[in-house]
Amino acid sequence: MPPCFGNSLRQSTPVALDGLANPYPKIVDWQETRLLADVIRERGLEGRLVRGYVGHTVSGLSVWADIRGVKGHWYEVRPTPDPVDTMSVTGVVYVMGVPPTDAVMVDWSARGLITVHGGGANSSLIELGSPISPRATEALVAETWARDAAWISQRCEHNSLGNWLTLFLDAEEIPRRSRVRGECRTRVARIQMALMVRLAALEVTDSAKAFELRPRADELFWMQAVVGDPMALDFRTAAVHTRMREDMALIARLASAGNDVESALAELLDRYLGASRGKLF
Repeated sequence: MPPCFGNSLRQSTPVALDGLANPYPKIVDWQETRLLADVIRERGLEGRLVRGYVGHTVSGLSVWADIRGVKGHWYEVRPTPDPVDTMSVTGVVYVMGVPPTDAVMVDWSARGLITVHGGGANSSLIELGSPISPRATEALVAETWARDAAWISQRCEHNSLGNWLTLFLDAEEIPRRSRVRGECRTRVARIQMALMVRLAALEVTDSAKAFELRPRADELFWMQAVVGDPMALDFRTAAVHTRMREDMALIARLASAGNDVESALAELLDRYLGASRGKLF
């Protein structure tokens, strides 16, 4: 495109042609991936088993860091049964869709529940700490799910393309989406990490229960991406998103009352993740 035309268009529209150099939506945020890889090298995590909240994460990380990936880009090319499904949840470094500065993650790290190694603007490398008592994990799950499921039920925005003209004309729309939808992804990541802390405790005291809950924890990885990542735009309909928020409201009420939330979570995940309009694997 001639420079004079490009300059003219930039002056007439807020977003203009800058989107060509910084396209939306992206499948992979390479700047974020590079920051995560830098943390892996700096923290001595090379050679470790790493799992991303979305499948292609580990493939991107392997460009700059020597890692072993769990359920990576070639998700379907893996042994059956997959031995990683029976490994301890404490043996993996997780890439979670939550910033390393998130107040809840910082608090849990200070309490020894997890280790936050660092991260980028939107994601962190996290390991589980030493298992705590199952009763303590029940309280952690109840507190986290009551707070964050309530937020999701009230404020989680549908991850859709929306009005493409707004994307082109409003320079603040993409940053706004990143903040608002990223907050929903963060809330799902908190819910998942609370469950992972519980799984670490149950592996010691009730391995059968841990095995039963493990698939639900695994499903929450993908949910992080579906609610908050640009590459998953319109993977769920508005109606499915609305039902998910209603289900989250039920989980928040149950957790606040000290009631069992695991069956409600299972039903939510079956409905939400089962209503696929698109996926990467």
